[in-house]
Amino acid sequence: MFDVKPERALPSEAFLSLQIKLCELLKKQVLRYTMGDSTSVPKETAQELLRSLCFTLQVADAGFPRDFSDLDTLYLSGVKIIEERIKEGKKLWKAACLSAPITGNLALRDTLANIGNFWKQYDCRFFAHEIPCTIDYPLYHPVPESLLGIDYINEYLRWILTENELIGKFRTELVIRLLQNSCPDCKALLINLYEPVAGNVIGLSLIGSTPKKLDVTARERDKIARLFEKLSEEEAAKKLEDAAKTACAALHLSNPSSVRYLTVFSAGMYHRIRAASAGGSLRGVFPPCRHTDNWVKEQYR
Repeated sequence: MFDVKPERALPSEAFLSLQIKLCELLKKQVLRYTMGDSTSVPKETAQELLRSLCFTLQVADAGFPRDFSDLDTLYLSGVKIIEERIKEGKKLWKAACLSAPITGNLALRDTLANIGNFWKQYDCRFFAHEIPCTIDYPLYHPVPESLLGIDYINEYLRWILTENELIGKFRTELVIRLLQNSCPDCKALLINLYEPVAGNVIGLSLIGSTPKKLDVTARERDKIARLFEKLSEEEAAKKLEDAAKTACAALHLSNPSSVRYLTVFSAGMYHRIRAASAGGSLRGVFPPCRHTDNWVKEQYR
């Protein structure tokens, strides 16, 4: 059934009427699904068809419809909206593929390839709520599980583009060296590529160094540690937020979503820095970019 919000809840009689109309629409949908051969399908199939109907109706109405006299028209309107979102999603996917950092990370490569198959497998008329592809690459900020179907895919791609934008500000060799020092096997393991890059640009901005160099030296890590010794949690949170905004300006990240994404990221750094300082080293939070050139060459032989 629809996700009914309290402020939009219907009187019991109206809600019962809606349930009846929804059942009638489901019968029609089953007939379409079986191409007119039958009004009977397995229980599991009927449940998925109903979930798809509810998702599509919510897309059309952006919530719970008060005027539900014609669910058929509302459903067809939802299908058209979803079809437009599919077109938008394909553009987002192409942009994500073109901007993806060339680091050799298998999860990112495979996930983008799998989303390429999504457009062939997605059935917006009968199973609009489903996500028929495998998504392994972890974003720093996970997409809310409440999003379904094309809405989930499009949001995931928007956030991939946001992460790619920051990573794309640096030379590939520099990013690879940073990733290698951050994770022993940055190609095969399920790691987020944005996190170490974002952490270093914020760390450098914290102490007035340019985030454009990306590399954080041992001396700079000590400077960050000393800075945090003097700050309360509230003061540190403000410093981190300001550092994120400073980094965005220095790297010409003017897109509001990019600024917001990095600012949210900065809020999660406080406890990581405190814990690492207590352990005696910030190297795990701000890894260096320095590495031998041979390692980079070996990855692309």
